[in-house]
Amino acid sequence: MKGYKMTEWVLVPVPTEVHEVVMNLVSKNQKDRGERTWPAPGEISSGNVIGDIVWQGALEETEPWPTSALAQLADGRSLPAQRWTIAMDFCAKHPSERFGTSEIVENTDLTLNEWRDACRKLTAHLRANYEGLPKWTREPYLGEDIWPLATASGRNLHEDLQVYFGMAEEQAKCWRDVRGQI
Repeated sequence: MKGYKMTEWVLVPVPTEVHEVVMNLVSKNQKDRGERTWPAPGEISSGNVIGDIVWQGALEETEPWPTSALAQLADGRSLPAQRWTIAMDFCAKHPSERFGTSEIVENTDLTLNEWRDACRKLTAHLRANYEGLPKWTREPYLGEDIWPLATASGRNLHEDLQVYFGMAEEQAKCWRDVRGQI
């Protein structure tokens, strides 16, 4: 059929208790489209499934900051605030994507040492200058302020051993609004 595109299959984790419901939904949708209800070997794009799952969890766990706190960060005069603003401007242009430390450096005016220094100093900067930020509810960060970017270690993502950063869509939209649609 001209212009017809076959289904592209990806792996998606689902809770055990809804597995059958999801399978039935996929099967019905595929039948309605006149396609096979299950992928053939080689049709599944697995990519970095574990990394994608871990990253999605990091994005969902990183609660968005209040707009007033984002504005305070964007107007900050300290080096950590200025450097985080640069990284956040970049990440806000690519919501939900993850970028290693090296990619933050490659895509911004920050040097590796400047970005690492900004990350080392952020927790103390937040404690000293911000109120009303969302807090971590799990160890080892229990009660600490949540950073404005989602983070995950390369080890957990099954990627290069560096820290990865990114921004969920909701936070990115708020940041772009604060920054005048950067």
